[in-house]
Amino acid sequence: MKGIRLVEYSPVLLVMIIVLVLSLHMHWQGDAVAFSFFIPAENEDFSSIQLKNVWDIWPSMCNHWHNSTGRFFTHAIVQLFCAFIGKTGFAICNALVWGGLIFMLMTMSKLKSWGFSLVSLASLLTFILFFPLNNFYEQSFPFEPPHQINYVWMGLWNLIWINIFLSDKEEKRNWIFLITLAVFSFLGGQSNESFSIPIGGAILVYAFHHRFDMPIRRYVMAISYGIGTLLVIFAPGNFQRIGYSEGWSLTHTAEGLLPGLLIPLFFLLTLVVNRRKERSIHDVVKTDYGLFFFTSIIINFMLGIGLGMGSGVRMLTCANLLIIILILFQVGILKINPFAGVVMMSCLIVMGMYRYNAITRLNYKNTTIEKLYHESNDGVVVLPDELFLRQVREFIVRPHPYMMKERAINPSKPNIAIRPMSMMSLPLERDTNILLPLSDQAWLMIQSKTTPATFKIHKTLLPGLLDRQLAERHIYWNDAYSVFDSTELWRAAIYINERPYLHSNITIDE
Repeated sequence: MKGIRLVEYSPVLLVMIIVLVLSLHMHWQGDAVAFSFFIPAENEDFSSIQLKNVWDIWPSMCNHWHNSTGRFFTHAIVQLFCAFIGKTGFAICNALVWGGLIFMLMTMSKLKSWGFSLVSLASLLTFILFFPLNNFYEQSFPFEPPHQINYVWMGLWNLIWINIFLSDKEEKRNWIFLITLAVFSFLGGQSNESFSIPIGGAILVYAFHHRFDMPIRRYVMAISYGIGTLLVIFAPGNFQRIGYSEGWSLTHTAEGLLPGLLIPLFFLLTLVVNRRKERSIHDVVKTDYGLFFFTSIIINFMLGIGLGMGSGVRMLTCANLLIIILILFQVGILKINPFAGVVMMSCLIVMGMYRYNAITRLNYKNTTIEKLYHESNDGVVVLPDELFLRQVREFIVRPHPYMMKERAINPSKPNIAIRPMSMMSLPLERDTNILLPLSDQAWLMIQSKTTPATFKIHKTLLPGLLDRQLAERHIYWNDAYSVFDSTELWRAAIYINERPYLHSNITIDE
């Protein structure tokens, strides 16, 4: 009997092993480095001041809440692992959380019994949710503390909260129990706005539906969760970030939503396949679970589409976790061939191997930059053009993580300046306008300040099919991809065409 149960839950164990290996393999960079240092009070930037003990996290997070984002609870956990516990401890905890998340999804689907194939499906869907489909060169959910804790860990936290809130178990009037629930609920609401906003909306709909006639336990949980949600939304740092954000684009949001729409499409497929009346989705719609789930999903999709900021897959995590539960509910009555489970486990292994290779590429980039910066005297890091293009956005958004480790060793080190190899052969000492291709669809543009040239971009829609020329437009120098330190006479920027349905070309008029 134990052997059968071990085989049944082997997909969960496989996911935990994959997550453990990927978490150990990933070189910490970006936010994972930044969160190992103290966050100052004056602005969003992190410092090179090491956190001395865990008590330093509290003032650091107070500054973070005021300057950057409202998630002080989630990011306090991030700082704990980044500054003190380290990679091995995080990897073990992360693997356990992934296992707990899959078991929570299965539990909330209300299935009476499980089989190997259904557990395989739950494991595969969970892994797909956090797999980058919109950009194969970037890690949409890196296997390091900031992203894993923000979404995977807080996803599990909020699923547990929903399960307790909707539970029909006998009501407890114990004050210690209610206080514990209040704290747990407050931290759940404070965890991540992409969870707390849709769940908070569902709480209001649920309360109105029941005319605010709820047990004391639900009142305590709802009010506490709501307070946490308001605190994470109305943090001063959120409004500062809105003011300078360059990423609020519906075009980018729509592209980022592709991974987030994959699981809903699979859910629609289960509706077509499962036409039996027993245990159909109609049985869920009429229940409190259905009201809560569908309200959260609708609000989360509205939030993801309207405020996706190019990361729709992250914004839709809450909705897709609940949709996975509905998928499992639907599929639970179907008899799935065990061979399908073997196929799904094979897919998990292939996806894990792909992520391992992607992390290896990312590690090479980051360790190369760190090594070259450490060896430089002037802070200039020269990269091959192809490697430079793969890291340009990360450098624009957050160059300081590359500086923190070095400045802890050498405080007088100049700021890092990452440049492509092709740039180093250009006559940058004179007042100049230069257009230099770095690849087929990427260009380095240097514009004179005293005699600026006009850079024009020409786009063709679907070459070979429609071959339609789009309207010519000029490139302006408030471009978010400006990545180099300016001299007195010139400034530089990068333009990259990322849309496969467009072919671009840039010309220069002096």
